[in-house]
Amino acid sequence: MAWDSKTTRRRQSSAASRTRDIAIHARNQSRQPSQPLSDHVADPFLADFLAPSFDPATYLNTTLPQLQTSRSNNNPNSLPLSDLSITAQSSLSQLSAHTTRLTSILTQLTDDIIRSGSRLAYEVEVLRGETISLSETLTETLDEPISKFIPGGLKPTLLSSPSLPLDSTSTTTTTTTTTRSRALSSLPQPQPDVLPPPIPDPEYISQLRTLSLVRSRLAETQSTFGSAMSFVFPPSETSVSSSFLSVSAPDTGALSTEEKGQQVLKELKQEIVELLDNKDDPIKGVEDAAKRVEELKELCLVWKGTAEERGRQKFVEGLARLVGERHERLAKMPY
Repeated sequence: MAWDSKTTRRRQSSAASRTRDIAIHARNQSRQPSQPLSDHVADPFLADFLAPSFDPATYLNTTLPQLQTSRSNNNPNSLPLSDLSITAQSSLSQLSAHTTRLTSILTQLTDDIIRSGSRLAYEVEVLRGETISLSETLTETLDEPISKFIPGGLKPTLLSSPSLPLDSTSTTTTTTTTTRSRALSSLPQPQPDVLPPPIPDPEYISQLRTLSLVRSRLAETQSTFGSAMSFVFPPSETSVSSSFLSVSAPDTGALSTEEKGQQVLKELKQEIVELLDNKDDPIKGVEDAAKRVEELKELCLVWKGTAEERGRQKFVEGLARLVGERHERLAKMPY
């Protein structure tokens, strides 16, 4: 029996290592095609945020080390909860610093664009006046000299059609039609309008778009990180079945982790119940509750592949059942 227990532990440890290696490999692959478009985002720390396949949950799971438990003491990459909290706070501080720096750069570039707007409007008005002046010169002052360089136009015989008597035969009509067709075919065909090539955006516009993208993804990661830290889960509801990574906040108050987790679950359930008890507009209450449940489902992706994944999904599914039951009751009510 002891040999079976050791074998099981080795398999679990090797499976967890393989899962983490795959995640790290995917993270490195996502870094390869992303090239910094500006010196402002050339920091290697921002490489993950520039990847087209960036995902906040994957970033957090691959950045934070595993949580050290009684079954993962032999794993050199695992850390106790206190050290894991310090690592998470350090990553959060780096994200906050980059967000502040890029926000300042984005604000500066926006101010430059706003300041240059009046100058650009003035230059456009100057060009407009010069264009009108040139047009008047070509059409009025230089009209006669320019007409000397224009060809005489089409010959009158091609445009004029012979006058036919009313009693003309069908043969004459056919001949006249053929003559007109040949005359029309000899006319020069108008050339199709050639569209000018599109003007590429200036470099600062591309840099502005890149900064906006990085800023939005940094804000998204910060928001996800904050929501995950506040979503404390009681250890009694945790199902130890996959990995040991946890991003729950450590206990900083008088309440234990179990009591604090139970309180958070109770508050979330109470929030859904209050949304469903909308007396003024029950349908809107169901829609708001369903939207909140979907937000919790997306937040649970942070714990994908961890020991807390199954327990959190089970709790959110219970909230979804409450919303579904209320929706069924509303559907059966007579109008």
